[in-house]
Amino acid sequence: MSIAYLHDKIRKSDSINNLTWFEEVFFYRLLTICDGCGRYDARPKVLKADLFQLKDGITLKQIEKALNRLSTAGMVLVYTYDQRTFLQLVNWEKYQDARDEKSDYPPPPEYVENKSRAKPTENQPGNVKLLFPIDKPPPEVFCVMPCEGKKQEYKVTREYLSEMSGLYRGIDIERETLNALAWLKNNPTKRKTHNGMTRFLGSWYSKAQNNAPIRLPVAGQEAVPPEQVYQKPENQPEEWVNALNSIREAVGNQCFNTWFDPVACHGIRDGTLELTVPTESFRTCLIENYKPLLLKATGAKEISVRQWKAS
Repeated sequence: MSIAYLHDKIRKSDSINNLTWFEEVFFYRLLTICDGCGRYDARPKVLKADLFQLKDGITLKQIEKALNRLSTAGMVLVYTYDQRTFLQLVNWEKYQDARDEKSDYPPPPEYVENKSRAKPTENQPGNVKLLFPIDKPPPEVFCVMPCEGKKQEYKVTREYLSEMSGLYRGIDIERETLNALAWLKNNPTKRKTHNGMTRFLGSWYSKAQNNAPIRLPVAGQEAVPPEQVYQKPENQPEEWVNALNSIREAVGNQCFNTWFDPVACHGIRDGTLELTVPTESFRTCLIENYKPLLLKATGAKEISVRQWKAS
């Protein structure tokens, strides 16, 4: 344990401002228990006991979430050594007095303790493993949706749009996202909560795709070679056609057009329903959400779903 100092720049720090109140308090208390090199035991039970000795109601889940948040924000480095977890406060030497004392804990891999010195590769423990990246770039934001409630902004990332493009192949995801943004701005009384935005966008995309059926590229287009165009076989197995009729009745046209119309069936072999879908993300969502329905509708005992690949 050592004496730590708070720089006045902390009041204008974006990293601090983006933390929740609990995460910020967690960080300040962490400063008071780290050793002279800014390191400490990172096991959640230890942190809970040492940081909140007189506080009731603090859970291990809160501790783990706060530690993970500080790590992804680049404020704390979390790593393992001999199957134990430790932490290093980033920029400790920049804001704290120089200390000559030896740390009570092993150093993290390739950590620069002083920018004027080389990386401490000598005597570096060989089995140190970095758990969270320190330089993880923030996700690229495509647009910000207005929300109601405490959190009044919902950031739509490029990564999210890329994933949705694989699921809703019949629409322009970016254009529909901007359409949804315009609708929210023009209808402030109908805005959704932050937690409800994912459902809202999913519903928006489904309706857009339902109104504009999936249009797959056709052979002869210059942009996509004919042999690399995803196309369902024209003749589907009879048991699959019959199953689709009952599935449509169960889920409705909108859901059917989104999740079942693009699926290709290759029959049922040895009790296993064999399907092919356009993308890996489509495959994951289909299995997670509709596997029981598919088994019930087809009478199959198991399901095999593969991502289509050009031959």
